[in-house]
Amino acid sequence: VRRGAGGGARIRTPHVANVARYIGLVLQSQGATLEDVHAARVLLEAPAAGMLASREDRAGIVASLRDALDEEQRVADDPIELSRAYGRFHQLIVQLSGSETLEVLTAVSNRIIQVQADRYMKAHKPDGSVNSAPSIAHRAHRRFVELVSAGASQDAEELWRKHLEAGDAQLLT
Repeated sequence: VRRGAGGGARIRTPHVANVARYIGLVLQSQGATLEDVHAARVLLEAPAAGMLASREDRAGIVASLRDALDEEQRVADDPIELSRAYGRFHQLIVQLSGSETLEVLTAVSNRIIQVQADRYMKAHKPDGSVNSAPSIAHRAHRRFVELVSAGASQDAEELWRKHLEAGDAQLLT
């Protein structure tokens, strides 16, 4: 709520980014650890990933995910943009699940983790090798899209859980 031109109230619609920022401050003030934030993301995001593969309207979902994969390829030489493309891929999974609640809840962890991921990518620039963390992440994203396309919901959820846990282990070291 802000003061309007004539002195009256001017109400603005709340945005997820603002809510995520505020909740992030609350978590920080209460002493939440990065490990806790990462664990919460796994609990929220992995089921959303499985939900995508069980949807009847998978063709549109797969097309959106493939567009996101293309974006990762386009920015592969820029560590910060690649980090953000990966973050958008994660957000897209939750958005496509159709759960507004999951989208809002994961926005908090994604915002916190994105800052951490940007720092990691600056320090560990992709070297183009197939065993680099960014290459491994992109392969996991591609495999996930294949599983969603095939309608393999349990496999998609399990792959995504393992991908999140591996990425978290990388970022938390």
